[in-house]
Amino acid sequence: MGTLRVVAVCVGMLGGFGVGCGDKEAEVAEDTPKGPVLGDMELPVSLRTDGAAPGDAHKLEISPAEMRLNDKTVLMLEGGRVPAAEQQGGVIAKLKAALSPQKPILALHLHAMVPYETLAQVLTTAHEAGVRDAAFRVRKVGATPETGWMRADGFAVTGRTEGEVAIGSVAPRKWDEFTAQWQTISDACRGAMTGSCAYVPTTPAKGGNLKMVLFASGQGVNINFYRVGLSPEELAAEEAKLKAETAKAQEDVAQGRKEAMDLEEQLAGGPPPSEALFQFRNNEGLKSPSAISATIAPLCGSSACGVVLSSDSNTKLLGVVSLIGAAFPDGTVAPHMAFEQPWTEKIKVAPAPAPAAAPAAP
Repeated sequence: MGTLRVVAVCVGMLGGFGVGCGDKEAEVAEDTPKGPVLGDMELPVSLRTDGAAPGDAHKLEISPAEMRLNDKTVLMLEGGRVPAAEQQGGVIAKLKAALSPQKPILALHLHAMVPYETLAQVLTTAHEAGVRDAAFRVRKVGATPETGWMRADGFAVTGRTEGEVAIGSVAPRKWDEFTAQWQTISDACRGAMTGSCAYVPTTPAKGGNLKMVLFASGQGVNINFYRVGLSPEELAAEEAKLKAETAKAQEDVAQGRKEAMDLEEQLAGGPPPSEALFQFRNNEGLKSPSAISATIAPLCGSSACGVVLSSDSNTKLLGVVSLIGAAFPDGTVAPHMAFEQPWTEKIKVAPAPAPAAAPAAP
């Protein structure tokens, strides 16, 4: 138990003479209960609030000025940020020392204006300490400060990468599952007045796994779908096939079996698309029903999906948490999430091969 040292000075008067009782040092226990760091109206808003209340959990409160674990101050913050000297590689030493894996859940009470980087550091630290489940205290949409919980059980943390991210608690979905629903997903995206929706190609790329990324940055949020998980040999075979098809089309033009203009149109779109990006204004995450919910529902509304949560370091949790809640609102299956570490350098993946240029028209 810590103590707070207080200096007291007392002076008495007796018979015209000053009698001082001297400087005394008193020790006052620091175990006096503290009030909550945050009010309910300071919590981020979410369309997912029906998670089970965490039991036997570490209670972590974060305001712009303070980080407090189980009602004890861990460290003071700088505008919601962990001071550079207090963390190394995203691990907050004082927090890690205070966490116990015997309490497997982290109950998060977070100010909506705390930056995403702080959350990623907290979850990285918790993972290092053996804590694998998290629950966000969130506020329901509306003027009344009614709250609930958004669970992130079995969460993972990951460095930034263009490649596949393994989320051990759920099997990856297939890219072809997405392409089969691409038109439905695109139509749902267009339900948002501010949506920017990936066009539906006639011949998308085939094969591989699906990587789903929820991305928040500034005033925008994205649901992005990427084809991943192909081996170098598979990519090389795909490139060879594309070159062979292009060579055959060029020969057809040379022999008069095909118009050069048709080949130009065929090649203008580049290789078969292997990604699809759907962008919204972040206020779409606060609407019910939300076009964000409708966009991801064809794949994840009734069966579990693994998703990567990505954000710029400075993006506020207001946008990050509302994006998660809008993508997976109450009544849908909870996602399995990997939280990206924004301070890491992104691992690049070789780009898709470009087709050969079309021959000049005779």
